[in-house]
Amino acid sequence: MKEPSVNILDSVSGNLADLSAEALEVGVDQFIDNELLKEIPIFGGAVKIYNLSQRISEGFFMKKIARFLFQLKDIPKEKRERFIHKLEDEKENRKVGEKLLIMLNKLDEVDKASIIGNLFKAFIEAKIDYNQFLRLSNLVDKSLLDDLFILKRTPDVSNSIALKGVKHNAQESMLQSGLIIQVQGAYVSSDGRDLMVMRYSLNARLLKEHGFS
Repeated sequence: MKEPSVNILDSVSGNLADLSAEALEVGVDQFIDNELLKEIPIFGGAVKIYNLSQRISEGFFMKKIARFLFQLKDIPKEKRERFIHKLEDEKENRKVGEKLLIMLNKLDEVDKASIIGNLFKAFIEAKIDYNQFLRLSNLVDKSLLDDLFILKRTPDVSNSIALKGVKHNAQESMLQSGLIIQVQGAYVSSDGRDLMVMRYSLNARLLKEHGFS
């Protein structure tokens, strides 16, 4: 897929007032043809679509970008502009923009773009640094969406035993992605069995704190 010719950071610092929750939920065709969205640089500069397959692929890519940007709209435009201007080195600015596009393009779920948008919001607000943003975004990318929702709804991530109610297959996939880690030598007794104690990783705790709104 050919990428849009504009830098996504132009949109981060631009006017996001036309983005609405309703606009993000429409079908791919309606989304692509939305005239209001074309006022936002990255959508106005989108490439032409030549066939149905490319139209669907491009449409989902654009929806992921929109979900990402939607999480930033509550940050005052002036603050977003100041943040982008802080990336004084043009080369660094371009690198951040390119990484964002690549990151969003490869996501397998549109909802993950919302989580990454929240993480980028935390980056703008200096709650996390750039390296943390990259690590947490990579964790979002490689985790199952259902596992991320388990993380979101768990009331107390500091309590290792909180995972006792999470099904074993979910724990396995969360362990593989790095959302949880095994507590060495720690076991709990359940139904006459000794079960290994798992707890959320440090990155998962940061993700829970900053990735969901």
